[in-house]
Amino acid sequence: MRHLQLLSLVFCWYVLPAQVIFPGDLNNDGRANYLDLLPLGLAYGRTGPPRPEASLAWFAQPAIPWSFQLPVSGVNFAFIDADGSGVVDSLDIAAIPFNYDSVQTTAFPPPQPYLLPQVLPVPVRPHLRYRFEPPVAGPGTEVRLVVDYIVPPGFPPTAQPLAIAFKMRINPTMISEGVPIAVLPNTINPNLMFVAATPTSAQFWRSPQPGVIEFAASGKGMPQLGQSIEPLMEALIIIEDMILPLQDAVEFEDTVLIDIFEQRIEMDVVGVRSPDEVTLAGIKIFPNPACDVLYVETKVVAFLALELYSIEGLLLHSQAYPPGSLFPFQVSGFPAGAYLLRLRTPAGAATQKVILR
Repeated sequence: MRHLQLLSLVFCWYVLPAQVIFPGDLNNDGRANYLDLLPLGLAYGRTGPPRPEASLAWFAQPAIPWSFQLPVSGVNFAFIDADGSGVVDSLDIAAIPFNYDSVQTTAFPPPQPYLLPQVLPVPVRPHLRYRFEPPVAGPGTEVRLVVDYIVPPGFPPTAQPLAIAFKMRINPTMISEGVPIAVLPNTINPNLMFVAATPTSAQFWRSPQPGVIEFAASGKGMPQLGQSIEPLMEALIIIEDMILPLQDAVEFEDTVLIDIFEQRIEMDVVGVRSPDEVTLAGIKIFPNPACDVLYVETKVVAFLALELYSIEGLLLHSQAYPPGSLFPFQVSGFPAGAYLLRLRTPAGAATQKVILR
């Protein structure tokens, strides 16, 4: 009779499971993506009941609830044990890229948006600082999009930042469709874990939308983001068409920095131009397209030098001017096509794409 009761209990777990999980959706928001690394960092090292007949495949799998849950979102740790081994560790990462961008609506408890309403205010905010190297490039050129994680002086050590996640949306006209974007996280710190996805690869080969890079980094149960990481990651991109300046071609979305208590920490995103780069505000270039003469008009009297480059970066023509506000630049004799016009002033330099007919 005792054996019959035990068999009945086992049967009940399969017929009426207390939880149903989908491997890779660690935060049970209905989708496997970069945000699922955050719960893994929070629960790292915890143990609980293994999942019967566990698989990484994307289908509903019954799971025994663990006695732990995340402090803010309330996600049970059985969801975070993606491989069902009974231990939350770095092996659970594999389920995220394996099922990247897969969606589900039938987990139990039902999936909920991964919202973290509790914000930890700090006197000075960490920030993501990004730049392109080189800041100007023509079609077919490889550029590096470098993202640094900066913790400024005065950031309280009690904040204990654990994990960060963000999405970068690059102007799709700037990059070649289908050409791979390589994402290189900074792996010097062995206590950090990463998930990265690009338009052509999510490691196990689903992908986000064109022009989008999704990235997350997390400590293994311990706060590893209390100090700056330069760089945090790099993306290698092949330029298809010129957008100047390159900093204006990328936007950051859904940036999340959390502490060990699953609270969001306020942070900023800052773009950095080349040290000699200035904006074109207050400078007018006309006509564009041009046939014989390009004019550069400034709002204030200034020294100016103009340089015309091929799209491949070869200097074709240059001219320096005395102080003035209207500068004619002869472009007759050059074949029709796209060129780069470089403006140099005492304050710095700027580049504009121009078309000659």
